[in-house]
Amino acid sequence: MQFGDSVIRLAEIARQSGWVVEAVNDLWPLAARLEARAAEGRLERETLYLLASARLALGVSLGTVLPEERLPSAVAWTGKALVLAQHLDDDRFLAGTLRMHGNELRKAGRVRAAAARLESAVALSATPAGQGAASALLARAAGDAGLPNSSPKPSKAAGSGSARGLAANCCSTPSR
Repeated sequence: MQFGDSVIRLAEIARQSGWVVEAVNDLWPLAARLEARAAEGRLERETLYLLASARLALGVSLGTVLPEERLPSAVAWTGKALVLAQHLDDDRFLAGTLRMHGNELRKAGRVRAAAARLESAVALSATPAGQGAASALLARAAGDAGLPNSSPKPSKAAGSGSARGLAANCCSTPSR
């Protein structure tokens, strides 16, 4: 557990460098160990963050390496990360998780669900960089869905509980 953050960071570097299979191979044992800990009920706040981060990194890595027909597995992992992120009371982490989950939904062909998650990510993002990244993915998902170009304006309540509630309501039940 002490090296979990490092494993996730190194796996992310490996994925971005084209070593996706190696990233999955590094993340899988960590995720399995953390899932077992969760099943035992040993979940401190730091462990929840680590579990959510491992689930998210594994899902994104799987989304990069899996064939199109297997992308629902990647969506499932990022979705499990989103469930935890909604309970951590950390808008920055939630916005990033919404962004990554939305992108995996888009790649899996669930573009309307992706657009909903990405709209919430834009609203929750507190930085221009976060809003820009989420907006770019939202535009792509909206284009894939044939939706009109209706990029949301950044919310003044991006860091507030009301925005978090909006994201939680949007994402509490996965769309099919």
